[in-house]
Amino acid sequence: MARRSAGEEPLPEEDPSNPIFKPIPEPSRLESFLITNQVSNFCGQINGVAGQNFSRLYLTKALHEN
Repeated sequence: MARRSAGEEPLPEEDPSNPIFKPIPEPSRLESFLITNQVSNFCGQINGVAGQNFSRLYLTKALHEN
């Protein structure tokens, strides 16, 4: 109604056969679970490598100071 009073064409009605108005499907719970576990695995690997490197850094710093 506001568009008609402003002299503009009305917006098209939602047509279920039109691909523009198709609803977005709900994401798969299994896919979300797999992605979450993969990210968790990567974070664990990064944490392990970073922990080893920090241990080496502190060890070399202590040896360098003596």
